[in-house]
Amino acid sequence: VPQRRRAKNDSIATSPTISSAAFATEFQGADDTWQKFWSSTPRYLYSLSKSNDEVSLQNGDVGDKELNDSYSINNSAAASSSLSGGTVILSRNAARQTVTYETSLPLFKTTTQEQSVGMTLRQVEQDGQMSSVVLDMDTLQYVLVSNLGSSNDAILESVGDGEEKVMSVEDTVEEFVGVVVFSVKTDGIAYKSGVRPGDVVLATSATLGDQLWPKSTLEGIRSAASSRKILSNRSELAIRFHRSREHIAASEVVESFELSIPRPIGIQLQDSQDGKVIISGISANKSSSSAESMLKVGDRIVAVDSSLGSQLWPVSSVEGVVSAVTSRLPGQTIRFRVERTVHVGEYPRQEPTSDELVAEDSVSPALVGAVDGFRQLASIGVNPTSSECESSIEASAVLPPVGSKTHKLLLTRCRDVLRTYIAKAEEQIKEGLPSANKVLAFTADRVLGALADARAPLDAKTLALVMNSYTSAREPEKAFIAFETAVGLSADGSSNEATRSNAIKGKKNADSRIPADLGALNLFTATALLRAHALNGDILSARRVLAAMEGSPDNFLGHTSLPPGLWPVKLFPDVRCYNIVLAAAAKAGGEEGVDSALNLFERMAEPWTAKSDVPVKNLVTYNTMISAFAKGGRPQDAYTIFYSMKQAGIKPDKISYTSLIKALVEDGDIVGGRALLREMKENELESDVFTYNIVIKALCKRLKWYEAKNLASQMESSGVSPNSITYGLLMNGLLKAGKPHACLILFEAAYNDPKTTALTENVQLYTTAITAASALGDYERALELVARMRKVGVKPTVKTLTALMGACLACNKADLAIDVYLQIENSQEKVVDGLVLTLAVQAFCEQGNYHSAALILTQQRDGYQEMSGKELMSSYNMLFKSSLFATNFTVARSSFTELLQSGYIPSKDTFKGILQGLGIKRSREKDDEERHRNEDIAREKYDFLLFVIDSLRHRNLPCDAWIYLGVLLEGARIGGTRKLISSFLSKARTAKAQQKNAVAWSWEELTKLSPSQIREVVNEQVSLPSLYVPVNDRDYRQVLAAENAVSVIARRQRTPQAK
Repeated sequence: VPQRRRAKNDSIATSPTISSAAFATEFQGADDTWQKFWSSTPRYLYSLSKSNDEVSLQNGDVGDKELNDSYSINNSAAASSSLSGGTVILSRNAARQTVTYETSLPLFKTTTQEQSVGMTLRQVEQDGQMSSVVLDMDTLQYVLVSNLGSSNDAILESVGDGEEKVMSVEDTVEEFVGVVVFSVKTDGIAYKSGVRPGDVVLATSATLGDQLWPKSTLEGIRSAASSRKILSNRSELAIRFHRSREHIAASEVVESFELSIPRPIGIQLQDSQDGKVIISGISANKSSSSAESMLKVGDRIVAVDSSLGSQLWPVSSVEGVVSAVTSRLPGQTIRFRVERTVHVGEYPRQEPTSDELVAEDSVSPALVGAVDGFRQLASIGVNPTSSECESSIEASAVLPPVGSKTHKLLLTRCRDVLRTYIAKAEEQIKEGLPSANKVLAFTADRVLGALADARAPLDAKTLALVMNSYTSAREPEKAFIAFETAVGLSADGSSNEATRSNAIKGKKNADSRIPADLGALNLFTATALLRAHALNGDILSARRVLAAMEGSPDNFLGHTSLPPGLWPVKLFPDVRCYNIVLAAAAKAGGEEGVDSALNLFERMAEPWTAKSDVPVKNLVTYNTMISAFAKGGRPQDAYTIFYSMKQAGIKPDKISYTSLIKALVEDGDIVGGRALLREMKENELESDVFTYNIVIKALCKRLKWYEAKNLASQMESSGVSPNSITYGLLMNGLLKAGKPHACLILFEAAYNDPKTTALTENVQLYTTAITAASALGDYERALELVARMRKVGVKPTVKTLTALMGACLACNKADLAIDVYLQIENSQEKVVDGLVLTLAVQAFCEQGNYHSAALILTQQRDGYQEMSGKELMSSYNMLFKSSLFATNFTVARSSFTELLQSGYIPSKDTFKGILQGLGIKRSREKDDEERHRNEDIAREKYDFLLFVIDSLRHRNLPCDAWIYLGVLLEGARIGGTRKLISSFLSKARTAKAQQKNAVAWSWEELTKLSPSQIREVVNEQVSLPSLYVPVNDRDYRQVLAAENAVSVIARRQRTPQAK
């Protein structure tokens, strides 16, 4: 709860708690100096404040408070109370956007990450360079920067298994010397207390007592913390921080440059009230062309060189400038130091909305002023054309826009805009909003568009932040474009030309481009490039970039057709670079990916190596290799890496054990996996729900449901609460074990338990429960579950509604299943899969709507590829069986023809379904139903079988033995013409050659002839249709009996009557 004091002499009084809206209304009307001061990103503190007043923020949460929190106004006595337990006191100047605050951090290294300080400090030297080491406030030890983070402007992300999420140092005040916060873990105490990268350390606690002493070096802070830890009974260290945004919010930038001008100069000067000499006019007819081209009205002359020597002497009056100039003869040059004010516009403090960010209209308003200022600076100082000017103006006189303060401010604002919306995207990611990636990509697009409009090159920090934004948005191709545009080198690490360098255009001027600058290439931008290749799954390019960074093409083990290029700057990849490529190779999987990862792993130095030219393996390196072998199904190799890590003196962490457990249980060694769980407990490593779920999943997969249930109980007794994934694994395990009723009981038990009710509000769990109801044939229960999930705000997915369709069909409720299908088809998403269409075909068939069922299959044949080949075949089989059972021979004929024309070959199930639909048995026995059946229907069934035989013959496909047997038996039952045709079928199967006349009849065409006509056709030696029937040993006896029956009958029947 922020507190503030109205004035130093106010009486002690406390006002009641009020809302933030009322707080703002009260002071905006009372005093214009009160203003809402907050940053557009949670990395900066915000509150309502007044100049030189103090504001206290309780509960240690500085940077992430929202305006809907409650505020209370207290007096100065309360505001100046002593610190305790992480209380933060702020001294804020809203006009200059600065804040000073104090926080207390623990002086011990905790075992759990959630309780660690999670902060490192870094020294800034006199020349602006930063130290190569940082001070870890958890261990009070120095750590190499290369072993800590990947970029000075890296966005939050995790690279490889086990990487810490780190926020790296931001822009600090120019010309600062001292100690700054370099990195902050987002789940550490420092971050939760409001500490952010870039904050300046002003003072720390003394060895004894509560007094704070100024600190400006890392060693001073380390000494104070170490001595306090030993000598003081206090376990906390109070630190005073300062944060400033004054440099980024300035509306003007003062540029300084020098130039030499020959007499006569031809400029008018006047004194200003602040002791400056201002150029009030330039005489075009008297001044040299250098003065006219390089100077403008409003510039300030701050120094002039002396008549003796080359030193520049400060001047504060027109008289001093005149004295220096008149001491020179006409034609002699005089050197001046000039200051020029560049207007860069106001920097908006309020945060633009997401709609404004992704709008396609223009660049972000926050960058317009700086872009215009840079363009104005670049347009001044036109290069002289005459030889006189060329000789009179020295090269140093030109004011280069690149590298100027205006350029640096433009890039700083670009980074601030990126960080602002990165923080916004992180909030959306936590809320599960799909627009988070769009925010990241659009922000980077706008920043690059603004820089293209300004024709301003990128520096390394800005480029790294842009590329990381693209990779976080899952758009690696745009990261490659940004790299090639900014650096001018090929993003694949080869010596090829950068083909993407002209892809970025200005938003206002499409002809504007970003000039390439090799200064943007450093370890951090190269690391971002590696990350983009890893995201893209391009291991060869990642290895090529790594070799180009090292300047060692021999280290590239890819294809020799495109070797690595020699970059003009040799970089020295750190362990993070190697881990990125290692994780990418491991993620690629397969034998090639694992071998590539192993090769890179073996190239790295062992932890006990004293000095090496390559990075030393760390915990992340070993964990990545264990995970790679686990994914590749090589548990023994994973075990080898695990034990080599122990021998190297690196203690395995939770991720090490989890990866190894996964390797064992997926190989079937569940006993070994559970043994590792016990070993983790012995080593005081807490197993999380993810680790338990791996073993539970393996048990359920092998139908060991009781063991899975016992392990889940053991997990709860160990203090690890199951999550929705745990319940999902157990419920699916029960379904696979054929226990749908127990699956529903488990779901309802979790639903009725207040502790786990929220876990059941999950679409996957509801879908599994509906599938269980479907297996039980309880469609009413399935409908009730769908209604319940909609009531709690869980939207059913296609898979959920598919399970509901299955439940309806299991209860012979085809109409309800069709209603669900139409609901899926008419939804906004309109996402249907093969299973939905298969169930829809079944529902339409059961309803008797064969036209709709056939239409679905026709659409799938004509290009809609939602159904797989197996699903399509099963649906056709279902349609054949159902339509033939309903004696709808027209649909059956057209569908069978369509199946063959689509290139599909009927299966054994197809022919079996046809016979079942026709009601034809593989036996000659007749029952009462067969004796009294409709003879016309019987003949249509026989004719359909002949149609099937003819259709197969036209496709040069063999006739199935079951179909052949069914034709013979059915012909024997019907008698007459069809019995005669059956006898010729038998002869056609056993005939060795069919070669009488070129004209051949189809078998179905013979049914239109009388028996005598059929005999005449045969006697005229017109060839019968060919017939090939492969018969296996199991069916051979039945086939011979059927052929013998029709042959005998044909010999005895001398004058058959036509039927």
